[in-house]
Amino acid sequence: MRSFLLLAFIAFVCFPQSVFSHTYLSSVVINGEKLVEGDCVRPHPALAYDYPIPLVTSPDMTCGWLPSAAQPANRKCGISAGSSIGIQWHHSSTDPSDDIIAATHLGPCLVYLARSDDGAGPVWFKIFEQGFSNGAWCVSNLIANKGLLTVTIPSDIAPGNYLLRGEIIALHGANVLNGVQPYVGCVELTISGSGTAKPAGVAIPGAYSASDPGMLFNLYNVFTSYIIPGPAVYKANSSPSSPTTKPTVKPTTAPVNPTTPPVNLLLLPPTPPAPPLNLLLLLLNPPQLPL
Repeated sequence: MRSFLLLAFIAFVCFPQSVFSHTYLSSVVINGEKLVEGDCVRPHPALAYDYPIPLVTSPDMTCGWLPSAAQPANRKCGISAGSSIGIQWHHSSTDPSDDIIAATHLGPCLVYLARSDDGAGPVWFKIFEQGFSNGAWCVSNLIANKGLLTVTIPSDIAPGNYLLRGEIIALHGANVLNGVQPYVGCVELTISGSGTAKPAGVAIPGAYSASDPGMLFNLYNVFTSYIIPGPAVYKANSSPSSPTTKPTVKPTTAPVNPTTPPVNLLLLPPTPPAPPLNLLLLLLNPPQLPL
């Protein structure tokens, strides 16, 4: 208990706002029914369950923090190809007053599927992405929708057991290498239907680099576009033989005075940078201090 209190105090002193501003994949909505928290969802660690993955090349990027996320869910949820599934994100609880994620943690939302039990290798194909559009980020839309993100399962994919991978990429610290904050969670599904498509996929980790334009991005510059990381979204009945890549154009940016962020960020409270990796590891593996 003393070690936990010591670590909690260190976390609060070092990054008081960041420690209370994260998010995690909490539950799913299938056939209009919101399931209880954790049902069909891969486990989260008991401590720091809502923390971002510190490196985009980490094995934790597959389904979340290991070893917890490598454990199977309590069951697989059944769903039909072509139907919709809701992915519910929360900051700390399922309470209606939960703030989902800090409003400063702007960035895209992505959803992948893999016809796999462990997510290893080039098995992940993207079925949804939303970045910066019409002046708003997906995270802002997610907060407005109380953390619920609804996506459609491709109608043509072959039936079987799948992992659904939800991801939020927070960019408030992404102006420096490895400052980006991905939040990841997986859901276990059994998808039914008469489709035969087995879309080509990418490996996660492996699909992202810390220097990708969508991972190394300055929110505090003026910009008009943003390149979402990873492959293009798979469209039903397209069945590419290899993952479709995106154009390599860079977003339009114009430098501004670093002390004067855009107006939309001036309205938000400042957010400290991501916690250092060694402190994250310390939180996940607290030392045993003498009583």
